[in-house]
Amino acid sequence: TYTAADDAAAITKRKWEADEAFLQARKNYLEHTCIEWLRKYVEYGKAALERRERPVVKVSRKEGAGFLSLSCRAHGFYPRPIVLTWLRDGVAQDMETRRGSVAPNGDGTYHAWAVIDVLPAHAAQYQCRVEHASLEEPGLYSWGERRARGVPA
Repeated sequence: TYTAADDAAAITKRKWEADEAFLQARKNYLEHTCIEWLRKYVEYGKAALERRERPVVKVSRKEGAGFLSLSCRAHGFYPRPIVLTWLRDGVAQDMETRRGSVAPNGDGTYHAWAVIDVLPAHAAQYQCRVEHASLEEPGLYSWGERRARGVPA
């Protein structure tokens, strides 16, 4: 049976419910055909659904007037969701961090960035934490360290 959302839909509801063949066809579709197709297409797309590409992360710096801009850039990752967080002595600095939106690359992967301005004397206290589905645990990256693809500190 169908539920009409408003009076205008009640006309269609009565028409559909009066047609036994239509009701049986809809029921068969929803209980069998639709489920078969869903399973089939999930299997076809399994590789894409389970795809994981680890981010390549680079931390760089740029000197300003009395401060340093520390930049954390991640690229080449898949799937899209990622979290880049600047930490000072292990504490998230969300209010001080500027972020770019996650954007696509031409190869089907994504890139993102986060920047924070710090006093030069405090630069060593900062790390970029990267959280992504391809990483078993978040990666921690500091300026001046060279890391292979997705290898956390």
